[in-house]
Amino acid sequence: MTIAREYFHKVLSPWVPGVSNPLPQLARELARPDGTAVDVGCGPGVFLCYLAQLFGRVVAIDRDPDMIEAAGELVETLRRHGAELGEVELRCEDWAECDDVRGADLVCAVNSILETDGERRHRMLGALQRALSPDRGATLLAIFPAMEAQIHLLRLYAAELARLGASAEVIERQIEAEFLTAHHFDALEGTFSSRDETPQKFFYELELAFELERAGFDVSEMARVVYPWEVCRAVDAGYFPGEVELYDWFVRASPSSLR
Repeated sequence: MTIAREYFHKVLSPWVPGVSNPLPQLARELARPDGTAVDVGCGPGVFLCYLAQLFGRVVAIDRDPDMIEAAGELVETLRRHGAELGEVELRCEDWAECDDVRGADLVCAVNSILETDGERRHRMLGALQRALSPDRGATLLAIFPAMEAQIHLLRLYAAELARLGASAEVIERQIEAEFLTAHHFDALEGTFSSRDETPQKFFYELELAFELERAGFDVSEMARVVYPWEVCRAVDAGYFPGEVELYDWFVRASPSSLR
C-alpha cells in the first residue's frame, strides 16, 4: 500500500494546504443531506469523507485496491472519533465499467480521467454524464491535469539550463533525456508521466472543453487550480519561485440540456 500511504508525499495534490482548490466550498453549496454524491477516483478517501458529511450517500470508486483499503480505514477512523457521515459505498472498480451508477446529485472526478486512449476516455467522460440525475440540477465538479502547465515547466527547465551557461545543444540533449524520454513527454498527444509510471493524459484547455461537450456536458466554469512552488517542491515537481506557478484545470459542468 505504498502509494496510498505516501500519497501526499509523492503526488501533486489539490488537497494539500496552500492550493487554491474550489471543490470543498462548491460541494458545501451543493450539499443535499438526502442526496447522493459520487467520488470517481477517490484515492485515499480525503474528499469522500468530506462529501459524506454533506450528502446522505456517497459512492466512492477507485480501481486501486490499496486506495480503497486506505479510504475505508479513514472512514472507519472518523466514525470512531464521532464524525457524522452518511452511507459510504466503496467500490474497487474501473470507472469505465461502472455503468450502473445513476441518479447522483453531484459527481466529483479529481485527476482521475487520465486515459490516453481517446475512445476509452470518451466512454469514461460519458459515464460521468450518465451518472448524474437528469432532473435535479445535478453537477459535475472535476479537476483535470493541464498540458499547458507541463509545457511551461519544460520551458522553465530549459531557461534555467541556459542561465547556468549550457549551450543550445546541451539543452536539447538534456530536455530530450529528462522530458521527452524519461517522462514520456508528448506535446502533440498531451501525455506525460513520472519516470516509472504509465503515461497519463494531460489536457489542453480547448481540447478539454471539446471533449466534455462531446460527452454531453454544458461547461459553466473552467478555471485554474494553482499549485504554489513550495507545494511543487515538496513532491519534487519543480521549484521556480517568481515564475508563473503550475496548475490543473477545474471544471464545473452539468448534463447538456440538448441531450
